[in-house]
Amino acid sequence: NVQNMRFVDTPGIITNRGTGQDNREDIKRILRDTMKKPNSKLCILVEPKEFDTNPIVDFCDETFGGRSKWTGDSIVLMTKFDKQLEDARSGSKANNFFKLFHENSICPYLVITPTLPKEDLPSKELLIERRKLLETAQGKEEERFEDWRLGHEKFRETCPDDEILHEDIQRRIGFSVAKDKMREIMLL
Repeated sequence: NVQNMRFVDTPGIITNRGTGQDNREDIKRILRDTMKKPNSKLCILVEPKEFDTNPIVDFCDETFGGRSKWTGDSIVLMTKFDKQLEDARSGSKANNFFKLFHENSICPYLVITPTLPKEDLPSKELLIERRKLLETAQGKEEERFEDWRLGHEKFRETCPDDEILHEDIQRRIGFSVAKDKMREIMLL
């Protein structure tokens, strides 16, 4: 069973400060046209910020005419989750952080995005460094998430009444888990 796939990477939902151009209407048109095609799926990247401050969800709601029209054909990745690890250092804090996401039918997969210490390298050197980074990314991500889970366990030793990290969140940790889900969605 071979699936034809085409990836459409839209520009960020920002205003181009240099020209003052707002590209949101162009992005909406691209998304609507692409999602009309059979078997189209969305991969939405959200920032590790509170639900109410993540504009992409509202943008998709507006673009597709409501949440129920796009969530079934999408996967949501919360990239750069390492920026949220400290604020979500206990089960109750993590669960509370995700509560509004889940109440709004958005259940993101948590991904720690690898970054280089510096990017202002000559292009060939930058390419080599990025390849090295990708080779170690999964192991580093797994290590960071394991440390995060262990931190929750240690916190529960001092505060035994604290919540355990919600099962639905635990099932969505790591890019490899998200990648498996993306494969499953693409083959539906």
